[in-house]
Amino acid sequence: MCRHVSEENMKKTSGSKRDHIERLREQFKSPGRESRPLTWYRIPGADPKLIREDLLHLKGYGLGGICIMPVSRLLESEYLSEEFWETVQLIVDEAIRQDMRVWLYDELDYPSGTAGGRVLANHPEYQATGLAYEEIALSGGARVEVPLPEGEPVAVLAEKASEPSDLVDLKAKASEGKLLWDAPPGEWKIHAFIKQTTHKMLKSDWAGEHKPYVNIMDANAIREFISLNYEGYARTVGRHFGKTVEAVFTDEPALHIAGWWNSKITEDRLPMLPWVDGFAEYFYARKGYEIVPMLPCLLQDLVPDASKVRCDYWEVVSGLILESYFVQISQWCARHGIAFTGHLLLEESLMLHLMFSGSLYRCVAAMDIPGIDLLGSTLGETMPEWGGPWVPKFVSSAAHASGKSEVMSESFAGSGSEVTLETLVAMANWQFVLGVTELLPMSMHYFMHTPKRASEEDFKDFRKDAFFDDPSFYATY
Repeated sequence: MCRHVSEENMKKTSGSKRDHIERLREQFKSPGRESRPLTWYRIPGADPKLIREDLLHLKGYGLGGICIMPVSRLLESEYLSEEFWETVQLIVDEAIRQDMRVWLYDELDYPSGTAGGRVLANHPEYQATGLAYEEIALSGGARVEVPLPEGEPVAVLAEKASEPSDLVDLKAKASEGKLLWDAPPGEWKIHAFIKQTTHKMLKSDWAGEHKPYVNIMDANAIREFISLNYEGYARTVGRHFGKTVEAVFTDEPALHIAGWWNSKITEDRLPMLPWVDGFAEYFYARKGYEIVPMLPCLLQDLVPDASKVRCDYWEVVSGLILESYFVQISQWCARHGIAFTGHLLLEESLMLHLMFSGSLYRCVAAMDIPGIDLLGSTLGETMPEWGGPWVPKFVSSAAHASGKSEVMSESFAGSGSEVTLETLVAMANWQFVLGVTELLPMSMHYFMHTPKRASEEDFKDFRKDAFFDDPSFYATY
C-alpha cells in the first residue's frame, strides 16, 4: 500500500526540522546549566555574603555549578562539626538561588575513606593491613633461630631446594618475632608472610607520612565511613538530593599496600600483599581451596597451576573491594536518590589497576558516573609526562559496558598557570572523543574565586590562569 505525504505535511515536517535546528543553535550559543562544567569550591567560613559573591563570580564565568570540597588547610570550621554542616547548608541554599548544580565531596582532602581520620579514631581495627613478605635462605641439619618481621605470622612455610612444591608448615614454630626449627639436612628457603599495618611498613606519603588509612576490603570500615560522612550530608541537604544536589564524589580509594611500588625493597620496607581479617575464609567460600598454604605461589611458580592461584587471589581481592567499598556506597546513593561519581587512583595502566584497586573495570561499573582524573595539560597524557591517549577510554568503555551514559573527568589540576585556552579546548575535545561527557576543571588558583580572597600579588597570578582568562568562553564551549 502506498502512503502519500501531502504537501502541507511536508511543509510542517520541514518547518519542524528548521525549528529544531534553530533551538539547537541557540542551545549551543547559550547552554543550560546541565551542559556546562562544574568546578571545585573549597569551603570558606560560614559567611553568607562571601559565599554569595563567590557563586556569583563562578556563574559569571559560565560555570554550571560546583563540587563542594573540604580542604584542611583552608577549612575554618572543624570537619563534620555543626558549623561545617551549617556552611554546607549555606552553600547549597545559595546555589539554589543562583540556579547552579551541586556535587558533594566525601572526604577531608584525599583519599576518600577515613572521614578526616575519624573512622580510625573510632575503630583503629579498621586500619589497612597487608602481608609483608620475606624470603630467608638457610642450611639445615641443626636447630635454627630465624628472626622474622614484626607482626602476626599468617604463614611461615619452608621450601626444600630439592622438593620445591612440597612445603612444610612452620607457623606453629613462629612466635615472638622469630622462628625456632630443627631443620632437616639440605638447603631451605623460608617464605614468611606477616600481617602488618601498612603505613608502618610503607612509610608512604600518598595518604600523608605515616598516616594510617582504612582497609577498603573491610565492609565494616566503609560502613563507618558512610555513617559519618554520607549520613551527615543526607541530614543536612538530603531534601535537595536528585535536584540541585546531583552527585557525591569519591576520590582515589585504593589498596594502601601499593605504596611500596616506587620504593626500594629494604629490611624495613618489604613487598606487601592485600589482606583483611576473614580473607582466608572468604577465599575458601568462593574458590573451594585454602589460600594460606598457597601464598608463595603469588610470588613464584612453585606448582604447575600457580598462575591460577594468582588469578583467583586477585579476583577475590577485587571482589572484596567492589562489595565493601563501591557497592555499599552505590547502594546508599541509590536509596537516597543521588548519583555516585568519582575516580580511582591511577587509571593509566592495567598493572596499576591491579595494584591499586584489583579491577578498575568492576569498581567503576558500580558508579553512576564513572570518572578519571587528568592532571596535566599535554595532549594525550593524563599525568604529566605519562598516561597515554587511551586512558579516558578505559573508563568510558567500562561505563558503556555497564549501561552508563555519563563519564566524568577531574581535569587540569596540574596544568600550571601558563597553559593556553587553546590547549584546554584541545584537551576537552580529546576527552569528549573518547567518551567523557562531564568536566570538573581544576585551575591553579580556582579556590580564589574573588579578588577579596586573594592578595594583590596572588590575584595577578590568578588572572594569568588560562581557565579564567576567558572562562565564560571555555565553559560555554
